[in-house]
This record gives sequence, structure tokens and C-alpha cells, in this order.
Amino acid sequence: MGLLPETRRAFKQRLSSHLQTLKIKIMLLNLNTNIKHWYLKNYPMDELGEEIRNTSFLEIYKCIDTGYGNDIYSYIFETEGEADSIIRERLFEALAEIFKSDYSYIYDKWLHGAS
Repeated sequence: MGLLPETRRAFKQRLSSHLQTLKIKIMLLNLNTNIKHWYLKNYPMDELGEEIRNTSFLEIYKCIDTGYGNDIYSYIFETEGEADSIIRERLFEALAEIFKSDYSYIYDKWLHGAS
């Protein structure tokens, strides 16, 4: 014996609402992801996260791809002269996750250029 139509309808509405909540909580990580939004969602207690630029992981990767220790901090932060290696490391770890590589690949690419 199946559910009554009213019960089935209520169940579908609750399920739909629950799925919408899950979609909001999950932020897909890819090259188009905004680094500031991603960082603040994952590290909400880090106040310096507010100083991060509204840019994508793709723009950060382009900077890294030029290599030779390019001034990554000017690409990450809105405020000139701002630098925080912990934030840089977290962003590099996220890039490594996007590329399914390890942190050292991203870090070496930044320091030494494309290889």
C-alpha cells in the first residue's frame, strides 16, 4: 500500500526544501570559484579573509603559472602590501585539490615557473 497523495506531496516538499538547504551549504570548488567567498566559508574565524580580493581561482592560477615567485599576494589581497602565507597556503591547497595534484606541484610552479 502506497502513501496517500497528501502525504506524498508533503514528503516531496520537505525533501525539496532539504535538498535546497544542502545546495546552499555545499560550495563547489573549481577554477571559477570566488576565492574570497570560498575562503570565508571555509575559514570564517579568520578576519583577514575580508581583505581577500573578489577573484577566481583561475586568476590565481594564471599568476602562479607565470612562476618565478610572482607577487601572488597582490593577486590575493585588495590592500597593497598585505601578505599572509597561511592564506596563500590554503589557496594553494585548494588549487591542488582542483587540479588533483599535491601542494608541492602548485608551490613549485609558483616559485620556478611552468615545467
